[in-house]
Amino acid sequence: MKAKILFFFVILLSSCGYGLNPDSLKTLISSREDTVILNSYLKLVSYYVGHNPDSAIFYGNMALRYADSIASLRYKLRILIQLPIAYTYKGNIDTAITIWENALTTAKEDNFLRLASNFANNLGISYSILGDYPRALNYYLDAKNLAQKLNYSERLASVSQNIGVTYSNLGLYQKAADNFFAALRYYERHGDFTSIGNVYTNLANVYASLDNEQKAEGYFCQALGNYKKGGSAYKKSLGYLNLATFYATNANLTKAKFYLDSGKTLAQEENFKFLFPVIYKIQGEIALRQRDYSNAIKFFQKYLEQNKQIRSRRKQVAAHYYLADAFYQKKDYVHSIRHLDTVLSLSKKLSILDKQKDALLLLYKNYKALGQYKRAITFLERYKAMSDSIADLKIKSQLQAMEVAYNIAKQKAENKILKQENKYQKVLLQKSRLRLWFSIVVIISLILLLLTIWLNRKRKISELQRLRQEEKIKVQEELKKKMSVQLHHVIQSKISLIINDLKRNGNVTEMENEIKELEAIRNQVREVSHILALPSFTDETIAQAVSSLAYQYTKDNFRVNIDISGSNGWESVPKDLQQAIYRIVQELITNSIKHAGADQVFIHLTRGKNTVELIYEDNGKGYNPQEIEPGYGFKNLIKPVLEKYESVFNDNSRQGSGSQVFFQFKF
Repeated sequence: MKAKILFFFVILLSSCGYGLNPDSLKTLISSREDTVILNSYLKLVSYYVGHNPDSAIFYGNMALRYADSIASLRYKLRILIQLPIAYTYKGNIDTAITIWENALTTAKEDNFLRLASNFANNLGISYSILGDYPRALNYYLDAKNLAQKLNYSERLASVSQNIGVTYSNLGLYQKAADNFFAALRYYERHGDFTSIGNVYTNLANVYASLDNEQKAEGYFCQALGNYKKGGSAYKKSLGYLNLATFYATNANLTKAKFYLDSGKTLAQEENFKFLFPVIYKIQGEIALRQRDYSNAIKFFQKYLEQNKQIRSRRKQVAAHYYLADAFYQKKDYVHSIRHLDTVLSLSKKLSILDKQKDALLLLYKNYKALGQYKRAITFLERYKAMSDSIADLKIKSQLQAMEVAYNIAKQKAENKILKQENKYQKVLLQKSRLRLWFSIVVIISLILLLLTIWLNRKRKISELQRLRQEEKIKVQEELKKKMSVQLHHVIQSKISLIINDLKRNGNVTEMENEIKELEAIRNQVREVSHILALPSFTDETIAQAVSSLAYQYTKDNFRVNIDISGSNGWESVPKDLQQAIYRIVQELITNSIKHAGADQVFIHLTRGKNTVELIYEDNGKGYNPQEIEPGYGFKNLIKPVLEKYESVFNDNSRQGSGSQVFFQFKF
């Protein structure tokens, strides 16, 4: 049963080449495209690998030389997946193993992990064929680990199947079933009926080994049902033959014949040559069960010839044993012993211990039947020793397999712990970074808060100073207004009364000079009262007030020229700004008269969209703005207005060239 599983598995690997046209592929090789040439070689190798290994090896070596010539490592590794299978069919499995082991090392070094997973899987299959199940398991687990790293689900499922077969061969049936069910879950999710059928076949073999015929039969039937759904005639035929083998083994010859006929008919219609040896073996088993020894020997002989054609030495060992058993039951002990000698010779070369043990037991029976008891006892003793050796070896293999599985699980656990530690370190690093950023944010927030408090305080202080300055100006204006009223209504009235009394009671001629001086004083008092008095800007605008101011200051020896642009919109200018501009013009005219010695002044007043521009010029002696300390008028009149209205102020005055200042007030 175990040998049958491996045989079907190798068939599964090699069946990928059917359906190709080798002649068209050979034509494509003449192309100049490297990719086309290499793909054609790969398909030719795949086509010939199962039924013509020599051609597969020939084209595989040509493909390798071409891949080397264009330095394509990826294509070289792809070729090395298929080529060693041909060596396996030729019986050179050691050559195949050497090629795959070297390719596995190269693929890992160059980070071709998907291809490395394929090589590890193929090496597992090869060591399974050789019966070295612990080493096979080691490679399968390596392939599984690589597939998990790549999240290569399809490969993971197929490797799980192979691991299950290996555990089954080691007698670890529970582990085998666990891996088969893991693969089954993947294939059921993807609706891969053919692969589902393969898994059910493997599960059936597990339960057949456990002598659970009911479950084994159920799984074989489920496998056939899924093969039918999958639509593969080859797999469908294989499903029939699996059931035929099962029923033949369990002496249900009616069902065995039914399924054999179904599988045989389909295999002959589709010319599935790989299944012909299986058909001959089942026919031989049925004939042997029916004690039709001649037909049994005939079918087993055909089974042997077919395996010789495909150079499967392991199958040849099985065929010789079947023939030996048939001859023994026919009581042809001489021919039985000849075939058993061949079984011992070949199985020793191939290290097939189970067949050696079975051959020794059957040799004991043959020599006992011939009456050669001494030789019979010799073979019986060898059989017992071999049984003990195989049992020990099986236990040792199981222990080795469990050790391999334990080491892999331990490595995974260590890797998991390492990942968790790395993750923990990353979390700690992230936390430290977050704390650092939090500290930075807190510090910046505190700085911004302090800066905001400082700016608000500064703004409040500035606002308070402005309000104080405005209040101061307001108080000054009120004082000036009172002084103006006092000068106009009290002092000027008294001067007028004095002048009238002098004219009525005194000598007008003698007091003419005094009267003129008093009239001059009265006029000066009137002018001062007008200067101190500030327009209300309720009934008139700044433009009108400045025009009136210019008129007041204009005399014979002093002239004020005024130019006003933008006659509309002066009413919307803030009242306090109009008052400030008025006082600035007054201050500038006073400076021109008192300090500059000017006799002519030019005032340009312009209304913009949200601005008022004032240009003041005189023809006095001028000054250097850098050398003049700001006086009372600038500090108390001009500067507060500039600060309040985000104004622009330029003093372009020059020594000897008169005064020239520019204001722009924004509101």
